[in-house]
Amino acid sequence: MSDADILQYLANILLIVGADDKVVRPEGRAMEGVLREVGAGVRDLDQAAEFIHQGNRRVTPTGRLSDKVRNLEDMVLVALSDGELPDSEKKLILDFVQAIGLGKAHLTQIVAEARKRLGMEPKKEG
Repeated sequence: MSDADILQYLANILLIVGADDKVVRPEGRAMEGVLREVGAGVRDLDQAAEFIHQGNRRVTPTGRLSDKVRNLEDMVLVALSDGELPDSEKKLILDFVQAIGLGKAHLTQIVAEARKRLGMEPKKEG
Protein backbone atom coordinates (compact mmCIF):
# COMPACT_ATOMS: atom_id res chain seq x y z
CA MET A 1 0.00 0.00 0.00
CA SER A 2 1.12 3.54 -0.66
CA ASP A 3 1.55 6.06 2.16
CA ALA A 4 -1.76 7.66 1.14
CA ASP A 5 -3.47 4.25 1.27
CA ILE A 6 -2.09 3.58 4.75
CA LEU A 7 -3.25 7.02 5.89
CA GLN A 8 -6.82 6.33 4.70
CA TYR A 9 -6.70 2.74 6.05
CA LEU A 10 -5.81 4.02 9.52
CA ALA A 11 -8.28 6.90 9.28
CA ASN A 12 -11.06 4.39 8.58
CA ILE A 13 -10.19 2.51 11.75
CA LEU A 14 -9.92 5.69 13.80
CA LEU A 15 -13.38 6.70 12.61
CA ILE A 16 -14.68 3.42 14.05
CA VAL A 17 -12.81 3.94 17.32
CA GLY A 18 -14.25 7.43 17.73
CA ALA A 19 -17.76 6.70 16.48
CA ASP A 20 -19.15 6.19 19.97
CA ASP A 21 -17.24 9.19 21.39
CA LYS A 22 -15.21 7.04 23.77
CA VAL A 23 -11.92 5.22 23.42
CA VAL A 24 -11.26 2.37 25.81
CA ARG A 25 -8.13 0.34 26.50
CA PRO A 26 -9.17 -2.76 24.48
CA GLU A 27 -9.62 -0.59 21.39
CA GLY A 28 -6.17 0.89 21.94
CA ARG A 29 -4.60 -2.56 22.22
CA ALA A 30 -6.39 -3.74 19.08
CA MET A 31 -5.21 -0.61 17.28
CA GLU A 32 -1.60 -1.31 18.34
CA GLY A 33 -1.90 -4.76 16.77
CA VAL A 34 -3.25 -3.27 13.55
CA LEU A 35 -0.35 -0.82 13.40
CA ARG A 36 2.17 -3.67 13.76
CA GLU A 37 0.43 -5.77 11.11
CA VAL A 38 0.36 -3.00 8.49
CA GLY A 39 3.86 -1.80 9.31
CA ALA A 40 2.72 1.60 10.55
CA GLY A 41 3.71 3.56 13.62
CA VAL A 42 2.40 6.18 15.98
CA ARG A 43 3.44 8.93 13.57
CA ASP A 44 1.23 7.38 10.86
CA LEU A 45 -1.62 7.18 13.35
CA ASP A 46 -1.14 10.83 14.27
CA GLN A 47 -1.26 11.77 10.58
CA ALA A 48 -4.49 9.78 10.16
CA ALA A 49 -5.99 11.57 13.17
CA GLU A 50 -5.01 14.92 11.64
CA PHE A 51 -6.55 13.83 8.33
CA ILE A 52 -9.84 13.22 10.16
CA HIS A 53 -9.53 16.47 12.09
CA GLN A 54 -9.26 18.32 8.76
CA GLY A 55 -12.74 17.10 7.86
CA ASN A 56 -12.22 13.69 6.26
CA ARG A 57 -14.91 11.92 8.28
CA ARG A 58 -16.17 9.21 5.92
CA VAL A 59 -14.93 5.67 5.77
CA THR A 60 -13.35 5.44 2.35
CA PRO A 61 -12.08 2.26 0.70
CA THR A 62 -8.53 2.45 -0.59
CA GLY A 63 -6.05 0.15 -2.27
CA ARG A 64 -6.65 -3.21 -3.88
CA LEU A 65 -9.65 -5.37 -3.01
CA SER A 66 -7.49 -7.41 -0.64
CA ASP A 67 -6.49 -4.18 1.16
CA LYS A 68 -10.14 -3.15 1.41
CA VAL A 69 -11.17 -6.49 2.89
CA ARG A 70 -8.24 -6.40 5.31
CA ASN A 71 -9.24 -2.87 6.32
CA LEU A 72 -12.78 -4.10 6.97
CA GLU A 73 -11.43 -7.00 9.03
CA ASP A 74 -9.40 -4.58 11.15
CA MET A 75 -12.31 -2.16 11.48
CA VAL A 76 -14.52 -4.99 12.78
CA LEU A 77 -11.78 -6.26 15.09
CA VAL A 78 -11.28 -2.86 16.69
CA ALA A 79 -15.05 -2.25 16.88
CA LEU A 80 -15.64 -5.54 18.70
CA SER A 81 -12.57 -5.31 20.94
CA ASP A 82 -14.49 -3.54 23.71
CA GLY A 83 -17.31 -6.10 23.62
CA GLU A 84 -19.82 -3.62 22.21
CA LEU A 85 -21.00 -2.67 18.74
CA PRO A 86 -23.03 0.53 19.02
CA ASP A 87 -25.17 1.66 16.11
CA SER A 88 -22.69 4.43 15.27
CA GLU A 89 -19.91 1.88 14.66
CA LYS A 90 -22.25 -0.56 12.94
CA LYS A 91 -23.40 2.10 10.47
CA LEU A 92 -19.83 2.95 9.44
CA ILE A 93 -19.01 -0.73 8.97
CA LEU A 94 -22.14 -1.33 6.90
CA ASP A 95 -21.37 1.75 4.77
CA PHE A 96 -17.88 0.36 4.13
CA VAL A 97 -19.22 -3.12 3.31
CA GLN A 98 -21.58 -1.62 0.77
CA ALA A 99 -18.85 0.58 -0.72
CA ILE A 100 -16.59 -2.41 -1.38
CA GLY A 101 -19.42 -4.58 -2.66
CA LEU A 102 -19.44 -7.35 -0.07
CA GLY A 103 -22.57 -9.09 1.10
CA LYS A 104 -24.01 -10.06 4.45
CA ALA A 105 -22.45 -13.54 4.30
CA HIS A 106 -18.97 -12.04 3.97
CA LEU A 107 -19.57 -9.65 6.85
CA THR A 108 -20.92 -12.45 9.02
CA GLN A 109 -17.76 -14.46 8.37
CA ILE A 110 -15.52 -11.47 9.09
CA VAL A 111 -17.35 -10.80 12.37
CA ALA A 112 -17.02 -14.46 13.40
CA GLU A 113 -13.31 -14.42 12.62
CA ALA A 114 -12.81 -11.17 14.57
CA ARG A 115 -14.63 -12.62 17.56
CA LYS A 116 -12.37 -15.67 17.39
CA ARG A 117 -9.24 -13.50 17.17
CA LEU A 118 -10.44 -11.64 20.27
CA GLY A 119 -11.13 -14.88 22.16
CA MET A 120 -14.86 -14.17 22.32
CA GLU A 121 -17.54 -16.82 22.33
CA PRO A 122 -19.23 -17.37 18.96
CA LYS A 123 -22.44 -15.43 18.70
CA LYS A 124 -25.52 -17.63 18.93
CA GLU A 125 -27.95 -17.50 16.02
CA GLY A 126 -31.63 -16.88 16.71
